[in-house]
Amino acid sequence: MEEKSIALFLTEGSSDKEYRVQLVQDGDGWRVFAQNGRRGKALKNAEKTKEAISYDSAVKLYDKTVASKTRKGYTEDVTGAAFAGGENAGRKTAFRPMLLTAISHEEASGLDGEWLAQQKHDGERRGVIAGPDGIHFANRNGLEVGVRQPVMDDVQALFLDLPEGFVLDAEDMGDHLVVFDVVEHPQVEKGVSTFRVRSNVLAGLQSTAQQLGLTAVKFDVPVPAAEFFRDREPRMRDAGAEGYVLRPADSVYAEGRQPVAFKMKYIESCTARVKARNGEKSSVRLEMLDGDDWIEVGNVTIPQGVEQFPEAGQLIEVEYLYAYEGGSLYQPVFKGPRTDVDDEACRLGTLKFKREADAAAAPAM
Repeated sequence: MEEKSIALFLTEGSSDKEYRVQLVQDGDGWRVFAQNGRRGKALKNAEKTKEAISYDSAVKLYDKTVASKTRKGYTEDVTGAAFAGGENAGRKTAFRPMLLTAISHEEASGLDGEWLAQQKHDGERRGVIAGPDGIHFANRNGLEVGVRQPVMDDVQALFLDLPEGFVLDAEDMGDHLVVFDVVEHPQVEKGVSTFRVRSNVLAGLQSTAQQLGLTAVKFDVPVPAAEFFRDREPRMRDAGAEGYVLRPADSVYAEGRQPVAFKMKYIESCTARVKARNGEKSSVRLEMLDGDDWIEVGNVTIPQGVEQFPEAGQLIEVEYLYAYEGGSLYQPVFKGPRTDVDDEACRLGTLKFKREADAAAAPAM
C-alpha cells in the first residue's frame, strides 16, 4: 500500500486547466483529495472522502477520479509547474486566521484613532507555518493544502534565513503569495504583539526577501490610514483592486471574527448555496440563510468553460453590485466554488442592500 498523486492538464483555446489528485494515508485509513482551477491561479481544494476509508476503496475512488478527467482530455504534463505539499492535504494544522468585519468606505474614512491600512488581495487565504516539523500551508479552515513549487522554494529560502521558524498570514494568488501579517516570529508573540510591531517585522521580512531575490513571496506592509487614503487608495481603486483592510495599530492578532478589524470591498461578494439548476439553462437558483430558514436570492449564470457545473447544495461565491431588500442580488456574477466555509457563511446579513449601496455612492456635501 502506497500513497499516490498525479497532475493533469487540459488546454483548449483560451482555457488552461489543471487538476491534481492525491491518495494519502490518514491514520489507519486512506483519503482522496483533489485540487482544480486555472493554471497559474490558486487551486480550489475538494475532499473526495469526508473520512478515512479502506485502501482498496480509496484506490478505486482515486482511479475513478483520474479516469473521469482523462476521458475529458486531461493529460499528464511533466513540463508544467510542480505542486508541493499535496501529500498532507486535508490534515489539521494549528493555523486559525483572524477574520474581518465588513465596513463601508464612508465609515472607514471617518474612523478615529491610529489605524493601519493595506490593500485587500483577491486570492485564497493561506497560513504559512515553518517550524520543527518543516513547512506547511493551511487554508481558511486550518486544513493543510498544497502550493506551487516556486512558492515552496521561496518559503524554504526564508526558513533557511530564519531557522527559528515563523507563522505568516497570507493570500495565495496562484503563482505567488502576498503576506500581510506575522502571527508568530522570534520578534512576535501571538496575542501580545501589536499590529504596529508586527508591521515592523513584516517590513523586515520584505527587506530580507528582496535581498534573497525572492519573487514568489511578496509582502504588503501596512501604512498609516491617513497616508493610505491620501496616496494609495485612489490608485488602488483606479487599478481595479478588490478593496482594503483597516486594523488598529495597537490591536493584537486574534482568531475568528474581530469587530474592530475591518475590510472594505469595492465590489461586493457573498457566499450562497445552490438551490437548483434552472432546467437546461446555464444558470442556478441561489439561496441564503435568514435565521433558520433558507430563502431565494435570485439566479446567477454559470459561464461556459467551468470545469464542474455547481450542483444543488454546493456553496459558491457570487459577486454583485448590491442586494434588494429581501435578498435579491443585482448584477450577480459567478466567481467559483467555496470549499473552505460552511453554511454559516451564507447568512443574509452579510449582504449589502440597495439603500446602503446608494448611501455609499452618494457624493459628500
